[in-house]
Parts: sequence; C-alpha cells; structure tokens
Amino acid sequence: MTRIAILDDYQDAARRLADWTRLPADAELVVFRDHLADLDGIAARLADVDVVVAMRERTPFPRALLERLPRLRLLVTTGMRNAAIDLQAAADRGVVVCGTGGLPYPTAELGLMKRTAYLVNTSRGPIVDEAALVRALREGIIAGAGLDVYDEEPLPAGHPLRGLPNTVITPHLGYVTEETYRIFYGQALEDVLAYLRGEPVRVLRP
Repeated sequence: MTRIAILDDYQDAARRLADWTRLPADAELVVFRDHLADLDGIAARLADVDVVVAMRERTPFPRALLERLPRLRLLVTTGMRNAAIDLQAAADRGVVVCGTGGLPYPTAELGLMKRTAYLVNTSRGPIVDEAALVRALREGIIAGAGLDVYDEEPLPAGHPLRGLPNTVITPHLGYVTEETYRIFYGQALEDVLAYLRGEPVRVLRP
C-alpha cells in the first residue's frame, strides 16, 4: 500500500481539481485541510506516509523533519522552487523531490529602493529578507509594502508585520484561482504517477 498525503489544502480543492482515481488500486490518498506548525505534530501525522504533496512553502521540510519520516520516498511541491524544503537533506535520505512547473524567482534589494517606493510581493516569502523588510518599514526606508506571502504561513498572530500601519497584508491568496489549482494538483498527480512508474519527472536537485 502506498500512502499519499496532500497537505494544507485549505480550500478543499485537491480532490475535485485533479483526477486522483488514476492512482493505482493499492494507493491510498489522504487530504489534510488544516495546518500544523510544530515539528512533532507534522512528524506524527506523516509517520506512515510514502508520498507527500506540499502546497507552496506552507509546511517546511527541514532536515530535522525529514530524518523523522523513514517511509517518505517522494515529496512533491507546487512550483519548481521551494525554499522551505532542504533538498540536500532529502537527497541524503533518498527522498525524490519533484515540482509542478514555474519559474525561478529573483531576490529583492531593499537598500536600492526609493523612500517613496512600495514593495509588493505575491511570489514567495523568502525572496525578501523579512526582518530587513520590517526594519525598512519601521524606519521609513521605503514607504510601504503589500504582501501576500511570508516566511511562515499562516502569518503568526504576533508577527510585527501585522501591526505596521504602512502595510497591506493578505493570507497568501493571490494565486488561489481554480485554474491555478488545476495546474498545481494536476501536475502533482502527474509527478506521483511518474514516480510510481519509476520515471520521475520535474526532479529538483540540491
């Protein structure tokens, strides 16, 4: 039996936007709509899982977690880059990591921006140094920011970005369209099927 887990499906979209009936008869699919933030809880939830489909950077996979998932063989991430996955640790443990298409993203240099500039990030949280951004907003180095993505998601209740008057923040919903989810989950299914055939596609390497 191959056990497949889809994580952080807040909108309950995965099952209806990809044809998971294409999985082999001996595969079991489980979908988690809630988010776990603590390593112990995630490790317990995934202890008997062979394949994980991760939505963006919502659940990090550092070495400390990967070492506690002895059954994990395939980790699929939506997008072709995920700063929350330790690719080297995955490779060291024989875990294949696959993506679902997309483009590499740039980094932001806050010091090069004008004081009247507004930073807008709807791509990935880690492309911007979050601590440096908070300082820049507090000190008026830039005028403000509009953010839909963060280093940790959901954004913690006490995070300083929540209290800054020169920010507009949304809960990582800029990409949430049915069309995008069809691509994400459809290609995630392709990744899983290809891996189970012994022909993994869109493999991410350290």
